[in-house]
Amino acid sequence: MKKLIYILLFLGCAQLIEENAPLEANYYVEDGWEAFENKDYQLAHQYFSATLVGGDNPFYPHAYVGLGWNCIYYANSQIGPSNASFRENQRESAYDYFQLAKSKHEILNVNSDSELLQSYHDYLSGM
Repeated sequence: MKKLIYILLFLGCAQLIEENAPLEANYYVEDGWEAFENKDYQLAHQYFSATLVGGDNPFYPHAYVGLGWNCIYYANSQIGPSNASFRENQRESAYDYFQLAKSKHEILNVNSDSELLQSYHDYLSGM
């Protein structure tokens, strides 16, 4: 009986394969929003940016909207006169990201995708 258990365990473990490929873009967007909600703006930026790696995909508008909002909130989290230029740079970056989101939304048919439509509303609110 013990031998049978060892054999089954060995066969079961032999099928575990580590995946080295990057996750699909939507996972990075979801993780980006989770980090954003946890106020980890640097991590959120990394996740949203990871969506943009590896070629054009339908999640570009979502990533750019996330990056835009992330920059706004990150800027607002850095208080005090010593951070004034940082806040200004973040807000300028937010504007640029929203412009990129707009250009990507224009390419895609926003009205045919409810998730993309929500992203478009988030874009409009951010602008």
